[in-house]
This record gives sequence, structure tokens and C-alpha cells, in this order.
Amino acid sequence: MQIKHHHHSRLWKLIVSSFLLACSASANSDSFEFSVESILKKTAEQIDANYVFPELGTSVAQHLNALAESSETEWASEPDAFAKQVTEILQELTADKHMRIRWQDPRSNNKRVRHRLGIPPEKDNFGIQKIQRFENNIILVKLTQFYANTESHNAIAAVMQLIENADAVIWDIRENVGGDPQTVNQIFSHYMEAGIDYISFYDRDGNVRGTMTTREELNAKRNLEIPVFVLTSKNAFSAAEEFAYNFKTFERGVLVGETTGGGANPGGRFPVESNFQVFVPTGRPVNPLTQTNWEGVGVVPDIEVPADEALAKAIQEAMTRIGNKK
Repeated sequence: MQIKHHHHSRLWKLIVSSFLLACSASANSDSFEFSVESILKKTAEQIDANYVFPELGTSVAQHLNALAESSETEWASEPDAFAKQVTEILQELTADKHMRIRWQDPRSNNKRVRHRLGIPPEKDNFGIQKIQRFENNIILVKLTQFYANTESHNAIAAVMQLIENADAVIWDIRENVGGDPQTVNQIFSHYMEAGIDYISFYDRDGNVRGTMTTREELNAKRNLEIPVFVLTSKNAFSAAEEFAYNFKTFERGVLVGETTGGGANPGGRFPVESNFQVFVPTGRPVNPLTQTNWEGVGVVPDIEVPADEALAKAIQEAMTRIGNKK
């Protein structure tokens, strides 16, 4: 009996060992091969051909091509980690926070618009995270992204109608990662006279490719006098920063919180290979009042406080404004 038990024990160990080897082989089969040299060179081509600053783009491309030919850099073998390595190099060379390379896992079923949670916009409530009414009819709206589709614009229209009779509005963009300038335009237009050009976009040849103008037709009433506050943090980025910059430069709102992330230049994703894409800024925004933008420096708040204290400070300021008007 003991001999038989020993035989079964050895057999069981053999089965377990075989199973573990099979698991290991399966894990290895999930790894993705890619050519570092080829990806660096094709990334260089896209940046050289499309970056909004042509001379800098050429310089970056030359640097990437040199790295591709060199064996001195130890590159990560996993695609995500490799993408982060290259992104760090690109941002160090350009100081452009939009410039980055990403890898899309081919096993992912989510092929829809990328955003902060990796879920469809409607499952994120189109970025509308909170609407809250405080004492003295002060209303807070928290947005975490400006989405770029009709359903999102309809949702924002409903928000504007809901808050049109507020005595003060606080827009919370402290966690907003950016998005669609048209959605920014939709909101900003409710607080400005119609027909005001407030930002233009220039291409790499110095030509104006588009100008944002406040709208004639609105989703709710135009509020030119209502106090507006914008809560900011270091995490607010891209179109969220434009939102804050618009209110500040046109002196239509008070920014409360921290200096924003500092990413201004818009662009697009360009294919590389092996499911890699590089986001290349192809334009630069210019404000007509400052003749510049917030790239690399962020938007500095009017009232500087830690981000987690910004709401309380804004409510305090709003109550003072409302009280002074009564």
C-alpha cells in the first residue's frame, strides 16, 4: 500500500509540473514582439512631418533615429513600459506635455474614444460627475472631461438649463483631463456676449486653421453678470486648461486652486506599427489678449489654495459677491 501511495504521489507531482509548464508557455505566448528600431524610426517620421514646430520636430526626429541605431539604451521588453520610456524622452526633448506614444492592447474590446476611465462616454455620465446646490443658490458643477459627441453636447445643454437661475456658479475641473474645444465653447458662450473671438489655432506653417467664437444660439439664457468660479488643480489638463484660461483672460470668472498641468497644443494620433501610436501636436492655440497660451506653464489661479481647499474658498468668495449685490 505504501509503494502504491508513493507511485500516486510521483504521478501527481508530474501532473502539477506539466500544468505549471503549460501555464508558463501560455503566459509567454501573450507577450508581444516589436522592433524598437523600427518603431523609433517611424515615430521620428511622424513627428518630423507633423509637429507644429517644424525645426524642433526635425531635431527630435534626428535624436530618435540616433537612438534607433545605438545599442547603449536598455529598452523595456513590454510594450506599455517601452511606450512610457519613449514618452519620457519625447517630453524631455520638446517640453510638450501632449507629445506621447501609446500602445493599444489588441486583445482589448474597447475600440471607442479613449478617456480617463476607458469606458463609453455615457457610462461616465458624459463627464458630469456632480451638480450640487449650496446656500444662497450657489450651484456647483463638476466635470471630469469635455466629451466630443452629440449626446455629450445634449447632456451639457441640459446642465445649462438646470443651472441658468443660479446666483453664482462654480465649475469644478480639478480632475478634468480635457477633451473637446466645442464643449468648452458651448459652456463659455453662456457667460459672454455673442460673436467674441477668444482663441485661434495655428498650424506648423503659421496659418490660422480655426478660431473659436462665442455663440449666438444658446441652450439656456445668457448670464453676463452672474459670478463664475473655476476650481483648478495640477491635474487639470488640455481643454480643461483652455476652459480656465478663457474665464481668466476675459476676466469673466475667478480661478481658485492650483496652477494647472500646462498642456496646450492640440493634435492627433498617428500610426506607427505593432499597435503603437504617437500623439503629435499639430497646432498651437493663441489667445487674442495674451498672444500666447498656457503650454509648459499652466494656468495660474487668481486665488491660490491647495486643490482640496478650493471649493470651500470659492463658496466663501461667492457668498461675499452675492452679499455685496444685495
